[in-house]
Amino acid sequence: KDNGKDMLQNINNIKFNNVNFEIDEKTVLKNINLELAENKTYAFIGEIGSGKSTIGKLILRLFDSSSGDILINDKNIQDYTMNSIRNKIGYVSQTPFLFSDTIKNNVNFGNLELTDEEIKYYLKLAKADYVEKLENGINTIIGENGVNLSGGEKQRLSLARALAIKPQILILDDITSALDYQTELEVANNINKLDYKCMKIII
Repeated sequence: KDNGKDMLQNINNIKFNNVNFEIDEKTVLKNINLELAENKTYAFIGEIGSGKSTIGKLILRLFDSSSGDILINDKNIQDYTMNSIRNKIGYVSQTPFLFSDTIKNNVNFGNLELTDEEIKYYLKLAKADYVEKLENGINTIIGENGVNLSGGEKQRLSLARALAIKPQILILDDITSALDYQTELEVANNINKLDYKCMKIII
C-alpha cells in the first residue's frame, strides 16, 4: 500500500535490517543485513530461487518485507511515496516488457524530454547497434512486447530505456542472459562509465 507521505529527493544509502521475506509459506529471504551506498556497484550472485531478484523488488516496493526494516537515508522505505522512489530507479527485468510502438517511444517512456540524439546516445550505451541498421531507425515500430526482436535485442532496448532516466539506482536482473560474451563485456564497460552518479545492483 502506498501510505507514504514524504518525497524522496536523493538516495544516499539503503539499509536492510534483519529483513525477512516469505511468500506462500516459503521463506525466500532470512535475516538479511546489508548497506548499499550511492555511486557504488554491487553484485548479487546465487542459485536460481535464492532470493536475488527479490532484493531488487523490495527496493522497488513491488513487495514489502515480511519483517525487518528497509531504510532509505535512514528512514523507513514505507514513509516515502512509491512514485518518488520508483522515479529514481531504472529497472531491467529478466523478461523486459516493450510496447507496440516505435523504438523511440519505448526508450523515452520514462523521460519524454529526450531529443532524438539523446535517444540514440542511450541506445549506443546499451549496445543496441541494430537500431541504426533498421530502415526507419528509432522510428521503427516494434510488435507487441518486441515480438519482432530477439531476446538480446529486447534486453538492450530495455536497458537503454532504464539508462535514459538517469536513475540514482540501476537494477539489472540477469539482463545479459541473451547476450554474447563480447557484447556483455561492452555493455558492462559502458555501464561502468556512466556520466551521472548511479548505484548499480547487478543480479
